[in-house]
Amino acid sequence: MTLNHVPLFQKVIIQSLHHDIHMKRRLMDLGFIKGNCVVPILKSPSNGMRLYLVKGGKIALRICDERKIEVR
Repeated sequence: MTLNHVPLFQKVIIQSLHHDIHMKRRLMDLGFIKGNCVVPILKSPSNGMRLYLVKGGKIALRICDERKIEVR
């Protein structure tokens, strides 16, 4: 399953990132690392972005980036 399919407030574990090296490094710096918990907490009105709680911080991601993050 990919991150864009996770319902709001459901905790999931990151399995892998399928981004180019630059975006992958950026996401990893923000806490999107294999084994870390992620919780979607807010959806934008346009459905183009969602806000995530990761390692105590809040990070917004676009749908196109969410689709490349595998979770369980």
